[in-house]
Amino acid sequence: MRSVILAGFLLSGTILTSAAQADADIFISGSADRSVFDWLYGEDTAFTAQGAASIEYSFTPTLGAQGDVVVRRDFYDLDGPYSLTETDADAALHLFYREQDRFLVGAIGQVGRFTSEFEDLVGSNIFQVNRGYLGLEGQVYFDQVTLYGQLGVHQHEPVDYYGMAFEGVFATAEIRYFLTPDLKLEAHAAALTYEDPNVDYTAGMAYNLGASIEYRFEDSPISAFAGYDFAHTELEGGHNLVDEHRFLIGVRLNHGTDTLLDRDRTGISLKPVKPVRLLYGVLG
Repeated sequence: MRSVILAGFLLSGTILTSAAQADADIFISGSADRSVFDWLYGEDTAFTAQGAASIEYSFTPTLGAQGDVVVRRDFYDLDGPYSLTETDADAALHLFYREQDRFLVGAIGQVGRFTSEFEDLVGSNIFQVNRGYLGLEGQVYFDQVTLYGQLGVHQHEPVDYYGMAFEGVFATAEIRYFLTPDLKLEAHAAALTYEDPNVDYTAGMAYNLGASIEYRFEDSPISAFAGYDFAHTELEGGHNLVDEHRFLIGVRLNHGTDTLLDRDRTGISLKPVKPVRLLYGVLG
């Protein structure tokens, strides 16, 4: 899995570089948010910084590809001499067929790694999980509305626990409404199941719900966005182990399209799968 992750980042980097030299749609975004995590043993807050870059390139009027790279880092606010940071790094590749103002169908492949770093007076502990996603996706366009869905399979492999692999399915749904060509409202939902069939007490599920708003300034490549996300993860039996409330704001630098609606129908309109905090049974 480690070599697959490296290959995924190299492939996405190649797409970003080659497409940047052609007539491509590009955006780069940065965001920050404040999160509240309701764990089994209490509540913690974290400050998050995230950076992302995406490029879409059309080989023909209907066939194209999009590459995404996303890095997110959570800094937890803990009491006492403790430090906890968590990092998510993902690279995704989309291949699609799109008929402008009608529909899009495509496939997505994504690889990533989750890293948790905990430090106290005794020392530090690092826990890592490699992950991969493979699925289908599609969009349908109705004037000011876009419907978007993804469906596929995933695998998560803890790095230091040889032989363990958590598998399952994921699904996402999203609706976008454009009040104007440069003002977009969005609501989304996603669910994911996971289990290691060889290990007891590892079956679980996660889901998230959220909404956001984005505005692109007139005659400017810059857009600003704000949103809220709720994520829930539990193990089999309905044990409520993690709830996450995330409030975020950010900006995007757009290149290659004139409006948000134009970007949605002819440019970067696809998204990587959003990672969730899985719980690995006895692993924590």
